[in-house]
Amino acid sequence: MTETLQTTIWDLPDEVLHLIFSNLDPSDIISPVKDVCTRWRSIVEKDLLFWNHLQVVIHCDWFLDWGFIRQPSDGPIPLVPQSHFSHEYRQTTGEIYIGEKDLTKVSKVRCIKLEGGSNKCGGHPSQIVLWILEKVKKVCKDIIKVEFCNCLAAFSRDFINLLNDSFNITELKFGVTAVYRIPYEELLHFRNLTSLITSDFGFKKTELSLIADSCDKLESLWVLLSKAIKNDDIIYFVEKKKETLKELGIGLIVTDILLAKVNECHKLNVLFIGDSRCITEKGLSHLTNLPNLKYISFHRAKISLDHIKDWASTSTVPHQLSLLDLSFYGSLKLHQNQITKICPVTFKNHVMKNVSDCYKKPAKPRMHWMYRYVDIEPLGT
Repeated sequence: MTETLQTTIWDLPDEVLHLIFSNLDPSDIISPVKDVCTRWRSIVEKDLLFWNHLQVVIHCDWFLDWGFIRQPSDGPIPLVPQSHFSHEYRQTTGEIYIGEKDLTKVSKVRCIKLEGGSNKCGGHPSQIVLWILEKVKKVCKDIIKVEFCNCLAAFSRDFINLLNDSFNITELKFGVTAVYRIPYEELLHFRNLTSLITSDFGFKKTELSLIADSCDKLESLWVLLSKAIKNDDIIYFVEKKKETLKELGIGLIVTDILLAKVNECHKLNVLFIGDSRCITEKGLSHLTNLPNLKYISFHRAKISLDHIKDWASTSTVPHQLSLLDLSFYGSLKLHQNQITKICPVTFKNHVMKNVSDCYKKPAKPRMHWMYRYVDIEPLGT
């Protein structure tokens, strides 16, 4: 009799297994996939793309109580919505919540997000988060991106300094705060910092100037909320960084003068303006000499349709764009075909939700993190 040969999953090459794993949730990849055997563990640990896009969330108030991808033993946390634990949420954002005993399972992670820090543990908040960071740095040695979300660690000078001493940080993201002050002056010691994202109401002119003068490698700045930053302050920053700046996101009111200065940033590939009501056709005409620009956002723009069409037809910039974001300009959608003949356009980029939910993990090829969930109009025929 002829013996029938059977192929099992153990016969598949590493490349095929890697493709299969890439369709799983992060929690499934790390546990149980990573625990199956030495070979599978090796495949997961060598997947740099996976570890670059994964974000580990540490809730400082519940760090000791949590098992892997679980809620605390004594019930759900009011600060963390139940939807955060749904299959759909984890698959979309690439976030997983961990406790202390699970650190070894994510030892290769490069992005962490810190939440809480004052709710349950008691004691001085800065001491709690300092202790947690000491635990994390012993296991996770490759961290380069850190986000603070309603976390008192962001206001601790000792914590910021320990973060700099422990890791080679290239990106920092600060959430909204109106009570405590973030010690931005300590960022001067982050010599490899390339990206700063802040939604801090208390971010001031002196702090922005200090960062412009001292953070030599900074390539990406996103100032999404601030009561103290004005156009002149952003202009000063752009002047200092025009040779290296690649991403500029401003959630404040912007004028034509700033766009004239932005036109000198020849390496710029992302420009986000959260409030474009003061930009006129003159400011739009300044954007002519930006050979690397791929994404432009003009939220709440008041520029007339005719002026946008004139700019799109006379300037080379619109023709090189991967996306033109004209969110909250409803009247323009009536004439979308006239614009989409030149470049893809979106009218539905809810930027603040994207900022809070995303951490630069692109879900579409060549798409910037700001535009993961937008509805893009196809090119017109």
